[in-house]
Amino acid sequence: MWWEWWGGYGWGPRFLLPNVPMLLLVTLPGLERAEKGSWSWRAAVFVLLIAGITVQIAGVGIDPNLYERQLDADYPAQHDQPLRYHHNPSLVYDVPASPIVQHWRQIGAGAARSRLGWWRDEGLEPTSIIEEIRTRQQLGDIVVLLDLSLEDHFLEAANLPPVYGMPVNVPEDDILARALWERAQRDAKRIWLVTWYPPADPGNWYEWQLRRSWASEDEAWHGDRRVVLAARPLSSVGEVKADGLFGPIGLNSYSLAAYGDHLEIELVWSVTSKVDADYVSYVHLTDQDGLIVAQQDRQPLGGFYPTSRWQPGESVVDRFTFTLPSGVEREAVMVRLGWYGWPSLERLPAQSTTHEIMDDSLLVKTVPDEVK
Repeated sequence: MWWEWWGGYGWGPRFLLPNVPMLLLVTLPGLERAEKGSWSWRAAVFVLLIAGITVQIAGVGIDPNLYERQLDADYPAQHDQPLRYHHNPSLVYDVPASPIVQHWRQIGAGAARSRLGWWRDEGLEPTSIIEEIRTRQQLGDIVVLLDLSLEDHFLEAANLPPVYGMPVNVPEDDILARALWERAQRDAKRIWLVTWYPPADPGNWYEWQLRRSWASEDEAWHGDRRVVLAARPLSSVGEVKADGLFGPIGLNSYSLAAYGDHLEIELVWSVTSKVDADYVSYVHLTDQDGLIVAQQDRQPLGGFYPTSRWQPGESVVDRFTFTLPSGVEREAVMVRLGWYGWPSLERLPAQSTTHEIMDDSLLVKTVPDEVK
């Protein structure tokens, strides 16, 4: 009944695994004949052993998730079927695209030598993730796991925020999943979302909801897992109208809010006509010397709503939050906004009659009073 009948992310058709004991029983007569001296059966057993060893070496030599993610990027599934397949299902029948073939090519190129972390138990425990959360945690933080293989590690770790494990590979309208998700968010001020989903994966509706309703603070890879930090939006001081224009993208307004060393900015964008490219937005905080002290560069809403999908006339709201580094005074911070193409890094030309423009960046000098 699973929509990916071959098992999805995994090494081989894992749903055949329960049949292995029965298949072994079927092979017993052949093994008996080989033991009694039948050269043809001995040759068959030898070929099967070599084939099995060959497949297993390819499986343990290269992390299969890496190739799966490459397929997701190169052959994405249709947007109207986000939960049916991770990538184009026709690849299942493409022998040259088989993970076995591709893994052996990588092994032949020497890739396995740098990826046999399991041999030294490297990467099997989420030590770096736990340490980062433990070091940077604040009052009101929670941890949401979308990788249940990490549950035991997090539940056994001391001095962490409350940890919630969420069901994965379930639709957004799943009643139990939604109830758990709403309960986890109820009293949280910040959420550490730990997942194996790649960015902007349409099946990761938890992150999609976070991107729409919360303010993004950080995002980083730890091995083959990704950690997204999001903060509950603060009460803004007030909306400021803007007439910023970055190529085809317009800045309608922005709002600023601050609390202690936290600074949040909410941006409202729009386009007057369809945009063909997927541009990257940036929000940079600079000190009085013009040096960047904090920044976020990403596609809108974490990549879940790229500019090529924007509709003319609609408003797209995107939120960013920052924790200012120690020693940086909020009153001296300047916000720089803009857009650029990827991978060219060429900035879209900026213009405005109400705000200063520098190097195709719109400058926001007003820092709000602290939210009570």
